[in-house]
Amino acid sequence: MQEPLFLDVPFQEKEQAKHLGARWHPDRKKWYVPEGMDKNRFRRWLAVEPSVALMPPLWLVEAPQRHPPQWMGCVQCGFDDNQCYTLAASGGHDESKPWQPRLTNELVVLRWMDAPPEAIAAAITRQAKGYFPDRSKQMGMRCYVNHCQQCGMSLYESYLGDRLAPFLAETRDWASRIRLYQLPIAEPVRVECSYIAGAAVSLLAEHAQRLLLPEPARLQP
Repeated sequence: MQEPLFLDVPFQEKEQAKHLGARWHPDRKKWYVPEGMDKNRFRRWLAVEPSVALMPPLWLVEAPQRHPPQWMGCVQCGFDDNQCYTLAASGGHDESKPWQPRLTNELVVLRWMDAPPEAIAAAITRQAKGYFPDRSKQMGMRCYVNHCQQCGMSLYESYLGDRLAPFLAETRDWASRIRLYQLPIAEPVRVECSYIAGAAVSLLAEHAQRLLLPEPARLQP
């Protein structure tokens, strides 16, 4: 089944999009162009072409919310036993920034991801409870955000770029608590996102090497 053509519709413009014929996708929580309808009538909301090329293998990364030095539970209900998710790849290159080097055979950890290919979105829906698109107040855009698995409240955006980020492991002990699930992706994919690499994720990269050899945990396609 072909991926719907999703739209970037601000909340205050949703009635305009609906009036023109856009439909709401309850799982992806985005408006989209119905099959057979002229996309040009929605051109003001058409998403930009994904610019980041990611190299396989790709992994869904799972880390406990309980990150030292302090535990921060959900600000709404106090639940502090959530699992938090993001994606990682074996290299990446932002084609909108040609001055940046192409990273190959180097772990990159994604943040601010929006509208991934259907195979990735489906794997996230199956495995990563609470990780779905939402409006990011920090970035002023829609992207995948971790939510409380008890009440649904947004959990500090994507947890990346924060000293408490559970994916930016500061000790080998913490890195060992992180799980990686290989996604059923065999070819490079393009995604709208940014990523972190290098020293910030070096311990996670070391852990990934140990975990993924000789055989990683795999998500079923």
